[in-house]
Amino acid sequence: MSVAAESNQYLTTPQKELLKWHFSWIQRLASTLRTSPGSLREDRKPILQMKDERTSSCHAPLCAACQLSKQMRKNPKVKVGSLIPEKEMSLKHGNLQPGDLVSIDQYVSTLPGRLPHTKGKEPKKDKYTGGTLFVDHATGYIYLSHQVSL
Repeated sequence: MSVAAESNQYLTTPQKELLKWHFSWIQRLASTLRTSPGSLREDRKPILQMKDERTSSCHAPLCAACQLSKQMRKNPKVKVGSLIPEKEMSLKHGNLQPGDLVSIDQYVSTLPGRLPHTKGKEPKKDKYTGGTLFVDHATGYIYLSHQVSL
């Protein structure tokens, strides 16, 4: 079934006609071109004659390929929430100086990474396998330390 089929109730007849042509400039060719007032040729006939005269002024719909190209990937499990004012900034409360509270977390990489001073030819036991993250709550400063072993 085509988007431009007669049974599609979401598009008007002029929109279906434009969709069959697929080009927005077709709409301009179907409209009556006007020049500035007072010129020798104020009005001209349309270059293209459409079945429905409203085609030259209707909103041009997007075809299925154009709609797909404008899509963005979105995780279906995303939930939009709102902030609770009394809990906002609760981790920073009372920790105003740098170093007052630091969070630490570690990560593991199953794919060993090469060291920055080599060309990747070091033994596998000398490659990075993870690291440690440090976050200072007062400043928001993040420090990352890559490690050969955890």
